[in-house]
Amino acid sequence: MNIRGIYQEVEKRVKRVDFSLLWKGFKPLKFALYNDKECFFDGNYIEKTDQFLANTAITYKGETIAIWRLGKKTPDYDILASKIIHEMFHGFQQDNNETRFPNELEALQKYAYSVDNLTIKMKENSLINRLVDRFDQTAFNTLLQLRKRRQREHPYEYHYESLIEQIEGSASYIELEALRQLSKDTFNAALASTKKQIADFDNLIPIRIISYAVGGLLLSILKTHTSVDCEQFSDQPFSVDMLDDVKAYEGHIDENPAVKETIDQYHRKTKEMIDLALEKNHCVLEGKYPLVAVNVYNARRMDRYIISTYFVAYKHADKDEILHGDYLVELDDDSNVKRVYTLT
Repeated sequence: MNIRGIYQEVEKRVKRVDFSLLWKGFKPLKFALYNDKECFFDGNYIEKTDQFLANTAITYKGETIAIWRLGKKTPDYDILASKIIHEMFHGFQQDNNETRFPNELEALQKYAYSVDNLTIKMKENSLINRLVDRFDQTAFNTLLQLRKRRQREHPYEYHYESLIEQIEGSASYIELEALRQLSKDTFNAALASTKKQIADFDNLIPIRIISYAVGGLLLSILKTHTSVDCEQFSDQPFSVDMLDDVKAYEGHIDENPAVKETIDQYHRKTKEMIDLALEKNHCVLEGKYPLVAVNVYNARRMDRYIISTYFVAYKHADKDEILHGDYLVELDDDSNVKRVYTLT
């Protein structure tokens, strides 16, 4: 793989994007592309350190940069450029002292997948897709009322989603709008895919992933058709601000059996994964270590076990250590790492 060549193609496309049309004050950052062996940054190959993990924004030698881990196949350069700009936006959030980040480890334990909450959410998602295609004030008001009801009856869950919609949804919005500038056809395909994603019951869980798409589409609606100031750095996420003076939907809503089956399947699969790892009993770490991070993108939790793909980070002798791979983490009563097992 020629990382230099991929970098140059992406750089050309980033320079074509008018960042002033994406978000107030947003400007391009430097970026790095890397794989298992090489890392290319700012026109040069550099040594890859443990900082280069996943796709995100990091502080590298005192500067905020975006990073992206390349796969084995040659990427679509327009799509990759839009995703790099997505990560640049996370750097922009960091540089502006964004505070609306969720407590992900807490949410792994506290977010409850209830049939009522997710039944209403699917009704919301249907309205969001309809509003993206053609705005209708009555449908928009119903969307707000349904969300107000979930905020009232499922406050922790709604607030967590609102934080993800703020942090990741806004970056997903930026990604789509950058793609709109780079390739109309690719943008239209990505928009159709995003709408399809939030309409599929199977994508309801984990809630973190679908919240990227929901937040991005919601922002597109709000920025095009309302006066909600979505671009300010404030204490409240836009999904909370937009519910000011809204009355909750009070009509009867039957629980959707498809939602219940989605939740049940998720819990069954999680238990199967835990049981298989414990049966194999390939323990790679045992002791008592503070848990630093897991891959929260698609992490699963059941009782004292967390399933994390790609990595687990823990603290040992005041130093952060990283295990690379897919793991089952067993926690003790104080939420410290007790044991780590390989998942596969």
